Amino acid sequence: MDSADSAVKSIFLKLTSPEVLAEVIVIVIAAVIALAVAHVVRLWHLRRKPALATEAWQNHALDGALAVAPMLLVVVLLLLAHAAFSMLSVQTQAIDTVLQLATAFVLVRMSVYLLGVLVGRIPGSAAGRTASRGDLRSRSALSSSAGSRRHSACSTASISCRGRRPSRCGSC
Repeated sequence: MDSADSAVKSIFLKLTSPEVLAEVIVIVIAAVIALAVAHVVRLWHLRRKPALATEAWQNHALDGALAVAPMLLVVVLLLLAHAAFSMLSVQTQAIDTVLQLATAFVLVRMSVYLLGVLVGRIPGSAAGRTASRGDLRSRSALSSSAGSRRHSACSTASISCRGRRPSRCGSC
């Protein structure tokens, strides 16, 4: 029991040391600054978006940069904090750990965004536009093979009515 108490006490003392608390404060400040900057950039992008007359790849690059910008800013701010703490000869274990996690998150976020663009799940991508427009004949073929009902007044399967009577669906 005495060794368990001393272990907990040593961990508590280490976590509440002035060096670790300073690192935690710097990490929180970096996260708050990154979130504030990301919010401002997203608002700017939303105001600018209707006036865009650019190529699709430029829009994808801008959307990808906006998706990664907050965590990339955290990485930059933490690198600056790491340099400042190192110059002051203060331990940087907490900053190093958060820096590794933030860098991994940036890489994962970029990969997920690029995969979404390639698959066509990102709004505005070429594959997403093709899938959302779709060919009406292929949709009705898919829906009829999935077991949708044909109305007596219609010659084809109606996708929008979802099995309701023709007088209620409005598409028949």
